[in-house]
Amino acid sequence: MRQDSVNLKWALYYRNLGLSVIPVGTGSDGKKPFLSKREGGWKPYQTELAAEKQIQAWWQRWPSAKVGIITGKLSNLTVIDMDSDRGKEAVTEFLPDSLEIPWVKTPHGHHCYFRFTEGVPNKARVIVDTDVRTEGGYIIAPSGNGQYAWLEGCGIHETSPPVMPDILADVLRQGGRRASANSSSHINKDNPYNTNNHSSAHTRGPHVGTANKNQQSPTFANITFSKGGRDNTLFHLANHLVKGGMPAVNIQEYLRFIASRCNPPFPESEIQAKIQSALDRADNRDRNLTEDIREMFRQHHDSITTTFVYNCQHLPTRSERNKANAILSRLVREGFIERVPGVNGVYRRIDKEAESIDWEDAPTDIVEIKYPLDLHLQAKTMPGNIVVVAGTPDAGKSAFALNVASLNMDKFKVHYFSSEMGRSELRTRLNLIEGGGDVSRWRKVNFKERTGNFQDVIVPGEGNLNIIDYYEIYDNFYAISKDMAAIHDKLKGAVALVCVQKDPKSDYGRGGNFGMEKPRIYLNLNAGFPNTAKIMKAKNHFGDNPKEKLIAFKLINGSWFEPIGTWAREGKIIKDGKI
Repeated sequence: MRQDSVNLKWALYYRNLGLSVIPVGTGSDGKKPFLSKREGGWKPYQTELAAEKQIQAWWQRWPSAKVGIITGKLSNLTVIDMDSDRGKEAVTEFLPDSLEIPWVKTPHGHHCYFRFTEGVPNKARVIVDTDVRTEGGYIIAPSGNGQYAWLEGCGIHETSPPVMPDILADVLRQGGRRASANSSSHINKDNPYNTNNHSSAHTRGPHVGTANKNQQSPTFANITFSKGGRDNTLFHLANHLVKGGMPAVNIQEYLRFIASRCNPPFPESEIQAKIQSALDRADNRDRNLTEDIREMFRQHHDSITTTFVYNCQHLPTRSERNKANAILSRLVREGFIERVPGVNGVYRRIDKEAESIDWEDAPTDIVEIKYPLDLHLQAKTMPGNIVVVAGTPDAGKSAFALNVASLNMDKFKVHYFSSEMGRSELRTRLNLIEGGGDVSRWRKVNFKERTGNFQDVIVPGEGNLNIIDYYEIYDNFYAISKDMAAIHDKLKGAVALVCVQKDPKSDYGRGGNFGMEKPRIYLNLNAGFPNTAKIMKAKNHFGDNPKEKLIAFKLINGSWFEPIGTWAREGKIIKDGKI
């Protein structure tokens, strides 16, 4: 599907959730609304949702527009916009570990979505590198282009925006005056409430903003130990001391001293509960990170570097990376992984499992599936195989998938799972393939809508051809290995063709080498002049291995593949009988 169609689809989806959407993408930063003041601007949509016909008209006029969501009362939405890992670290200090939040990865940071929170201002940099978008503001929402993407399991279609925790709401409402909610270093010193006359530079913590150097830094005068605030103060103090590695017995002495000076004094019987809560929180974080790293090694059979672990697990700080290194060392001691000899910071999983192969009853005949561009004359398809087609936008992934269905519907039971084509677009594409003629033969294909967990709908057994158009992934790219393995395990002799998105600068689809393990055929499609197809893997083949062979092609009416020449090595594409 074209990206402009995807944007419109997402806009209508958000509108159906009760969110006020507008088209954005103009201006020097590509983030300004397209609706000009002369046309009434975008502010009317702070109080009234645009009609679906209006939204369709907008995207017909500006087909490449991103989807903007107006925050505030109408959408019942307040969004925290963190522009860096420092901002994320500062905000997450205020969030309980168990809180489920719709979470977006943005080009430079993160968005987290909460229900509209009364009294929180639409304001920039209250917390370091962090803006608040609420009444009077808007944000850019994910729309399938990869720049803004829902984190796995954290989409707004999976998790409803929760009520903002009081401790975070208080900080945002009062601009950091109640720094008791956390270390004063998280509050931006540009905040007008921070008017202390203590200007020593050494009081500035690591998260303090630097935009206005004339403003004074917050000091310990902002911290309150009075009833109503002392509970949070002591918990966050315990939390920071635990994160710093202080022994529990020392933490207890510090808290006992401070608790005795609260107004009124904090009950000593509850001090240990605060310490235990902080220890449990740190333990849960360590346990979750350990399981995430362990899962990375389970799903990847090649070596993994520490840098790759840091990047996949979003570990920007030195303390977080030290923790990951400690986990890797612990997994080595457990015998789960081992260090690769002679190379620093590289590990591999020790895999002692080996499944017995019932080779005597195994079929040896190839599956006679036909592909566009005569790919079937280059590579063999065997029972239980996965075939991946990775394509850049507009390179013809869906056209390739529909052509495979067309070429094989008379011989196989074809099950086509589409993640983005609606019935109108599907009918249009089928009309193009048939040249405007009778499309009744397509009744042989079992078309279904599906966006994920494809292993649950795979039709197993020989004679079944499952086509997935397409597999979507925007984060935790190593998970593609697990998903491909799950699909493979369900095939039982059936064949699966899986389409994935591909960056024009890469030979591989999203997930990179993680997506190469299970497929027996891996083809990439590149839009250009001319368009090209390249075989990245052909485990079973006729004659010489066709790996890295290319062919140029034309995509006729977005539907049919017309080869230009034949398959050849790069730099030797054959055209009109000449190399």
